Amino acid sequence: MTAASRVLCLNSGSSSLKLALYDGETRLASITVERIGSDRGRITTRDHARRTESEAPGAFAGTEAALRAAFSALDAVERPPPDAVGHRVVHGGPRYAAPERVTTALVAALRALTPFAPLHLPAAITGIEAVTARFHGVPQVACFDTAFHHRMPEVSQRLPLPRALWAKGVRRYGFHGLSYEYVVATIGAAALGRAVIAHLGNRREHGRRT
Repeated sequence: MTAASRVLCLNSGSSSLKLALYDGETRLASITVERIGSDRGRITTRDHARRTESEAPGAFAGTEAALRAAFSALDAVERPPPDAVGHRVVHGGPRYAAPERVTTALVAALRALTPFAPLHLPAAITGIEAVTARFHGVPQVACFDTAFHHRMPEVSQRLPLPRALWAKGVRRYGFHGLSYEYVVATIGAAALGRAVIAHLGNRREHGRRT
């Protein structure tokens, strides 16, 4: 795969879906589906300059419905198909600390990790399966939000819980790592120094956790 390969980036969240098609470093188009599970949903398509090409309300019962709408919107803008697909996956458990080629074994492992992120992992798996069905044979790569913090010292990862739970993968992981990795890479670790970086998530999604 060359640096100019077309890559479709897919972020399947619990209440939103984001797709962006790139040719090398150039963004060709992006699609956002918001408020999945609500009758007040919205789908927006933007061009390479992030100008809004189309925007429409809709009711998206779940991730599958959102994906169908997003793929239809991608067809409508008549962009070429991707050569590869990258997925943002919220949780990699204790094992996955780097991008991984999607295989049936990886999908099975993600299903087993679902209790760690029950709002997010099912949506990510649905996204992987939808891409497999639509772009048969196109390679897919899973990028894990927990990977950025994976090298925290063990003392920072451990929680005041029985050792048996550590063996089962219950620990402090740190989340939104792909976002933080982007910030650090863009600004530079030296320029950031000791900094606090805040990640603001979906209000409805995070309201469920409290």
